[in-house]
Order: sequence, then structure tokens, then C-alpha cells
Amino acid sequence: MNIMLRDEVKESAVLEVLGTNIRQFRAHFELSQADLAEQAGISITFLSDIERGRKWISLRTMIKFANIFNVEIYELLKPLTGWPADCASLLGKYYADVSYALEKIHHKYLVRTGKRQL
Repeated sequence: MNIMLRDEVKESAVLEVLGTNIRQFRAHFELSQADLAEQAGISITFLSDIERGRKWISLRTMIKFANIFNVEIYELLKPLTGWPADCASLLGKYYADVSYALEKIHHKYLVRTGKRQL
């Protein structure tokens, strides 16, 4: 019986994807390296090495990143192929548009119901 094995996954490729995704999520949320490092409980130097695909992170740190970015852990390791190079700014634009629309809906609800915003 022949078993077809998937192409070998290269460690450097996984590190590169992880680092790129963390950098793109950080840009999307408009976090500086210092801000993200503080929230994740790691040093800025370590974060910089992660984003450049030079260092592995522990599962605990990966969970922290996933929680900070409000994504599933696998999304940190999933290649974002096919996305435009400036996907962070594109996602940021959509986020701003959706936030604006939700604010308008919320305001209309407050006016209609006579409730005051705290």
C-alpha cells in the first residue's frame, strides 16, 4: 500500500507565516511593538524576532496573541495568501466603516427609545 505524504513543512516557512500574521494583526489593531509586547508579557526584542520569523513562541504566548487579536490560534499560523500586501490598512478601512455604521445605528436606537448614552 502506497501512502501519499504531504510535502514536508519547513520550519522557516511556519516561522515566517507566524511572524507576518502577528505583524499584520498588530498593524490592523494599530498597536506598537511596545504595546503588544506589554500585553503579551514579552520583551520588545523578542516580539521583533517573532515578527521577523527568527524565534518560536510558546503555546501560552500564542494563546495570548490569539486573545489580544480576538482570533483563533490557527489563524496565527494560516498563510494569508491571496490577500493584498496592504491588507492591514484594507482591514482597518472596513473596521472603521463598520464601526461608523454601528455607531449610527446605536445613536438612532437611543433617540428612538429615549435612552441616554452613559
